[in-house]
Amino acid sequence: TTGLTLLATAAPTRHWQTQQGVEWYFDRVNSTRVDETRPAGTATARRGLYPNGATMHSVAVFSNHTLTFDRLTLTGGARYNAFRITTPDAMLGTTTLRPSAWVGQAGASYALRPWLRAVASAGSAFRAPNIDDLGTLGIVDFRYELPNPRLRPERSFNTEVGLKVRSNRVAATLLAYHNRLTDFISRVRSGRDSLQGYPVFLKQN
Repeated sequence: TTGLTLLATAAPTRHWQTQQGVEWYFDRVNSTRVDETRPAGTATARRGLYPNGATMHSVAVFSNHTLTFDRLTLTGGARYNAFRITTPDAMLGTTTLRPSAWVGQAGASYALRPWLRAVASAGSAFRAPNIDDLGTLGIVDFRYELPNPRLRPERSFNTEVGLKVRSNRVAATLLAYHNRLTDFISRVRSGRDSLQGYPVFLKQN
């Protein structure tokens, strides 16, 4: 994994603070397997658990803002993330996905007392399928896993509201929240009964 993060902070006014940035990551997987036969001493090269040479590029830009007044604090921000995931496979062919998404969040905090604040927030999230999700082929933890090149990104929307207490002796938080998760990536049994004596699974949304 190679990564680069550029981050800038500013305070345009005494009430307003901002944070902007850019992130870039590049992942590359080298995966090999060799089956040895003993005592003959023969060795056979085979596909590793992951596609050899699989790569994942990620670039993101984001901006976060905080407004602070007498009793009220407001926060908000947005992020754009784009991916390019490539899994080359001699048997299954090369798969390339280019998912991208905007996500954002907003929140408010109000001081009811010097030691008590009411808080609320809402935000969206996004997770692209990774090389493990797209390219695993073989025996993993007492199961045989097949790759699925048709996976979609996971998405969620979370809301929460609550109270925060902070004094010289006590710090506590009480929150109620709701998270709506869609296209969750999970392992499921495939249509095949078994491979090499193991139950067969693949990942699906």
